[in-house]
Amino acid sequence: MLKQPFVKKQNNIHYNNISLNIKKKSISTKKITIQLTDIELKIIILLIKNHNVTHSKEDILNYAWNRNDNYVSVVPQTISLLRKKLHRHNIDIIDTIKGEGYKATEKTNSFEIPNIKIWALFVAFLTCTVISYMLYDDYIIKKPIVQELVEHSPNIFKPSNSLPVIFDNNVIKTDIYYYINRQKCNLSISACKLEDGQCRSIYNKLFFTNENNTPEDITPYLSEVYFDYTPPKLLAAHQIDDEFKVESSVDLGALDNDNYSGHAYLYYDLKTERNEKLISEFSIFITESGYEGSYRYSSDLTINLHKENDKYFALLSNMNKTTNFKLGREHHGIIKDQTQLYAYPRLLNGPIKTFYAHIYPISKNTNFTYFEDTKTSLLMFEHK
Repeated sequence: MLKQPFVKKQNNIHYNNISLNIKKKSISTKKITIQLTDIELKIIILLIKNHNVTHSKEDILNYAWNRNDNYVSVVPQTISLLRKKLHRHNIDIIDTIKGEGYKATEKTNSFEIPNIKIWALFVAFLTCTVISYMLYDDYIIKKPIVQELVEHSPNIFKPSNSLPVIFDNNVIKTDIYYYINRQKCNLSISACKLEDGQCRSIYNKLFFTNENNTPEDITPYLSEVYFDYTPPKLLAAHQIDDEFKVESSVDLGALDNDNYSGHAYLYYDLKTERNEKLISEFSIFITESGYEGSYRYSSDLTINLHKENDKYFALLSNMNKTTNFKLGREHHGIIKDQTQLYAYPRLLNGPIKTFYAHIYPISKNTNFTYFEDTKTSLLMFEHK
């Protein structure tokens, strides 16, 4: 059994451009601090204190778990999740040595990881349009806000400009990542079910309110999370193909109206004009309590991309003033109760002309996107 590295008098370990705080169980860069579990902390200590050594799965199991009542398969599963957790913030400190085990990445002065696949940017830009249509408000384009995706607590993530939240930790499941975005006028809850470190199913729900006062305690809304939306078959990231599609599914609710419910399906057809510019035709299909049947919106967009560290900005603009592309609403039913309409009146004035989106790739073919104009957020999939 491996002996634990001597760290009793050393609360901080520096390796490349990261700092490991053993007492606080955290890993830090100049920009962010990430909390670690006991097991994750032990794995990182073992690897970086013995960075020239390749450690087998059995070595890591014996050291990090310190007991023999676990199967060795728990090691690659835990390391996969840990890598995802760190890669989200451009931290790469674990190398896999095929057939042997794991070791720390080579000790250098840099810890940057390869650029995130450009598909992830595309994916995120799509969603922005849809949700922003659903919460229309006049918006003057200046510069994108300063924002980052932060880890609120284990498995819980929030945009840095989200309002505070509280919840009962008993509702949090270890195989799910939760993305919470609380604003005064709306509440966005998204979740990603993990398998082998990848999002295999996602959940989105957008809660409207006319009271401009969302609750701080979100326990009831986290308890509602379920998964029945999985990626299409043959899901693949396309680095060369200049045409692809993005889609998502969103439940709708109202914080001030228990009788209201709705659903929206979002769909984008995208084509790459050049590395930093896309053309997109989007459509949104909506059902809600106050409408008998359904209605649909469609529009065409230009999307200009900009990469910054581990995230992307997208500036989306309507093309309809300069082209003959379609824009409008199609009715497949009738209004039956205006008191039970939330999405419809917010779409009445038509789509916003120009706005920013912040895109955070979180898994292969999956991203988390925040929309500045409406302060809402969403998870979605990309496919051919």
